[in-house]
Amino acid sequence: MSRASYARVNSNGGPVSGIEEHELATRNSEKAPHLPSHVESTTAGASPSNPVNGRPYRSVRAPSTSWYALLDFLIALPALYFLIFGFLVYARDKTALTSGPEDNNLIAAAKLNPTIFPIAFAAIVGRFLKSVAAWRLERDASILSLEQLLNSKTVVSAVVLPFKLRRLDVLSILLIILWAISPLGGQASQRVVSSAPLTAQNYANISYLDTNSWYIVSNGNSNGSYYPGASAAYMSALVPPLAIKGEGQDAFGNVKIPMLEYLEGSEDSENDAFKPITNDANVIWSSLLGVPLTSASNSSTSPGGALLPMVGSTNTTFNLESSYWSFNCAPPIHMPMPPNYGSSDVSLFSNFSNGSYPHTTTLDSGKMLIGLKKHTENSTDPRTIYVESMDSNGADHVECNMTTTYVESQVQCLGATCSVVGIRRSLSPLSSPNISMLDFSTDNIMETDKAFITNWLYLTPLSQESTSNDPNQVYLTDPEAPFFTQFAGAGPASPVELFNVDSVAIQQRLGQMLNTAWLATLAPNAITGNYTSQGTLPIPPYPYVENLPNGFATPDPFYYSRYSSANVQQSQLVLFCHRQWLGILVVSSLIMLFAGLSTIFLELARRGPDIFDSFSSLIRDSRYFAAQGHSTQDSSDLTREWAKKKVRLGDVAPEQQIGHIAIGMAAGNVQRLRKERLYD
Repeated sequence: MSRASYARVNSNGGPVSGIEEHELATRNSEKAPHLPSHVESTTAGASPSNPVNGRPYRSVRAPSTSWYALLDFLIALPALYFLIFGFLVYARDKTALTSGPEDNNLIAAAKLNPTIFPIAFAAIVGRFLKSVAAWRLERDASILSLEQLLNSKTVVSAVVLPFKLRRLDVLSILLIILWAISPLGGQASQRVVSSAPLTAQNYANISYLDTNSWYIVSNGNSNGSYYPGASAAYMSALVPPLAIKGEGQDAFGNVKIPMLEYLEGSEDSENDAFKPITNDANVIWSSLLGVPLTSASNSSTSPGGALLPMVGSTNTTFNLESSYWSFNCAPPIHMPMPPNYGSSDVSLFSNFSNGSYPHTTTLDSGKMLIGLKKHTENSTDPRTIYVESMDSNGADHVECNMTTTYVESQVQCLGATCSVVGIRRSLSPLSSPNISMLDFSTDNIMETDKAFITNWLYLTPLSQESTSNDPNQVYLTDPEAPFFTQFAGAGPASPVELFNVDSVAIQQRLGQMLNTAWLATLAPNAITGNYTSQGTLPIPPYPYVENLPNGFATPDPFYYSRYSSANVQQSQLVLFCHRQWLGILVVSSLIMLFAGLSTIFLELARRGPDIFDSFSSLIRDSRYFAAQGHSTQDSSDLTREWAKKKVRLGDVAPEQQIGHIAIGMAAGNVQRLRKERLYD
């Protein structure tokens, strides 16, 4: 008996019958050009069928129906996604990430692409190579080429296979290159886009308040009542704690100007170099309110009149010319309370001063008295100002010389946050430092100096309360809480002891208060956030005149502007398209798309069944597996049909001296492999 006689079994596990033997021989014969004789003898009009199992014979047809074509098309869609992704990145190159959600979505998608691309590439190219192998198999293909196409499913397998086959040819090299596109395309899909700051340099005109604007006396009344804007601005500057007062911008976003005298040493007082203002510098600000500014080209302003923030981070630098009053005070002198103080003919100042200050205007707020010595634009000496403050048993008297300091400040704005980073004495001061804006009058209501001091003393409404200290008086001794004594409790407030305060501290604080009051009363609306660009001062402010010349029109609002050219470096986060990686992404995506579309056409062109990538293909025509199926059936159809049948890789010729290894029915005459047995 032959080895085949022992091994060949039918679907029931028994020996193959003569009829089954004939059928197997007929199916496997390549020489029969026509149907078997039993098919030819069938009744006319009836479908020819297999007499053994009753299955009808079928002609070859394209196994890929429209459903499979649609499935192949869906598998190829990721290639289109990566092409569209690359196009969008190219179209959005150098656009700001704040311009819309599209750019941020591209950045987010790029993070996922390295995971998606290799999976999509393996699905598309792997199916393409199998389709090429099936198409070539129907048109004569070498076993080597089929082995290469079917076993090159990853980069590693494509590289290892030539070593296993001990052969390297053009197809092997092409397959290695093809699969190398997978990791390369995955990296390209991520690296094609990135975000980074982009800085562009431009120039702009900056408009800011001219601190030497004419002081329109008629803004306030001679009795000291002033519109609420000035009072609100002044008190908002005095109220915050020292930490807030020490910042480079006020509550309205205006830029504060440092006192140059306390930054430069006496040996550097005339140095033309800018004195740097660092974050750790102990800066004494000339005013608790800053200078409002804006972009001259903008019709609207940001809060506080500060430079309008642009898209992204804008670094704007420019120089600002301004002035402030500085004081040089002698140590305070304590004087006892005069007799009969409080009667109608005894005033605090006249008794304490004992009539020794001629040509002096005195203004009394109740607890503090200010004396202004007569001064004109022709004076060669500094103006003298006197401050007297009542304490528990008398008054403290301070004399100060008042001068004007003209400075040029280097201002840096990061977005809308502006601060002075350098300062020096102005190279083009408007006049002598001994002259100030208080030395002239703009109308006939009252002198500018008297009008200003009156307005200042009445900016704080509680200054006239008999039981309260004047907040201006308290600021000279305690700048952190000038309003604290107003609400300390019932009864008179604690006396202010100015005598114990250092003269340097007095001159700093007095300067801060008067400069703050000057800005608050000069342009209250501009200071509190409504600054708009105005014209420049139409006539030189010096020498001062007692009255405005005929035909001179007062501005509306009552202030003037100055202008400066600014260097604007606009830095914003921008999306960048990297062209080299874009080229790699486009090429790899086109290859992937070509493979996906080619798979559709190759599958439609194929006539034979799908026999690759399935275990059922190994046994479909095996002489050791007698289960029947159509030769036109795909492997997936056979797998569903034979799902519960059990097979074994074993010895299909157990009775022979030399065994033979093959796959057969587990229920048939197939025994397990043994170490001691020999096999052919």
